[in-house]
Amino acid sequence: MKKIAIFVEGKTERLFVEKLLKEMVTEKRLSITVLEYSGGGSAGVRTVTLRYQTTNDPAQEFFVQIVQCGNDERVATDIADSYTGLMREGFTTIIGMRDVYPEAMYAQVPLLRQGLGYRFARFAVKPVFVLGVMEIEAWFLREHSHFGRIHSNLTCARVLAELGFDPNAEDMQARPCPSDDLHRIYQLEGRAYIKHGHRSQIQRTMDALDYDQIYFHMINDFPDLKNLIDTLNSFFLSQ
Repeated sequence: MKKIAIFVEGKTERLFVEKLLKEMVTEKRLSITVLEYSGGGSAGVRTVTLRYQTTNDPAQEFFVQIVQCGNDERVATDIADSYTGLMREGFTTIIGMRDVYPEAMYAQVPLLRQGLGYRFARFAVKPVFVLGVMEIEAWFLREHSHFGRIHSNLTCARVLAELGFDPNAEDMQARPCPSDDLHRIYQLEGRAYIKHGHRSQIQRTMDALDYDQIYFHMINDFPDLKNLIDTLNSFFLSQ
């Protein structure tokens, strides 16, 4: 069974990755374990909690371990701290997903990438880092067809008229805080999107997204999304 570890900042990234994986590969071929890390530093000893795992079947070809790290800065640190164990257990691919906001500004993204690359330059299996510029919600803004599945009255024309920007025509990576934008859009019809809020709100968005659009078309607009999908494809398709 091939093994991949995906370290994510929080609940949003975790739920998106889970949904994307299940769109790419049938669940019969896939075993998923979700771990949540907490603590560390001034908060005390770093601990790990098993959130859930799917049924383990000998016929499954792929094992995916998703680690929810709790904040953006911990993603790279948790990868580094877990690396030796991952290699011992036979993991062949490691992905780290995190937002740019609020740690860095848009102009600092190249420096952030450079720092992450330098940190793992000597590792035999180099982690692939996927950045949400400025947040992963920029992807959800661009997949604007899902607005109508949140509420039929939500359209790009209305967003432009009432909020002053057009998700269909503008670069959503240049938005300072895309999660706030998504919340403001939903609020036009009394809905909410709170990035670190209830799972049900986040899951509603994950279920409304058009994954064919994300997989086949949006990769042309978001290099990090393309990097994520290319890395997953390579893992699932390579021998």
